[in-house]
Amino acid sequence: APGMQRLGGGAIVNLTAGNSTATAAVAALTRTWAVEFADSAVRVNTVATASPRSASACPLGRGPSPLEIAHPIVFLASWRADAVNGVILQVDGGAAAATPSTK
Repeated sequence: APGMQRLGGGAIVNLTAGNSTATAAVAALTRTWAVEFADSAVRVNTVATASPRSASACPLGRGPSPLEIAHPIVFLASWRADAVNGVILQVDGGAAAATPSTK
């Protein structure tokens, strides 16, 4: 991010899979950095995908293909997403929606 700050901004897109402690940590990091770097025009977002284990349990009946994961990443990295910051975008065939919340 320091290099992006010097250049006047940019986009960081994290990628995580499954529902785990690591995924929660990446989400927390994304939100923290999104706020920390916002004044330097550096946006930080995450694309969260289904784990291979949960793909068959997705409401769509399958997990996303690599291309279906790549398109949102390209969008989030582009100028078209200039107003998107701190988002955890679920690209998981509906797996997160079908998972009971533990909150």
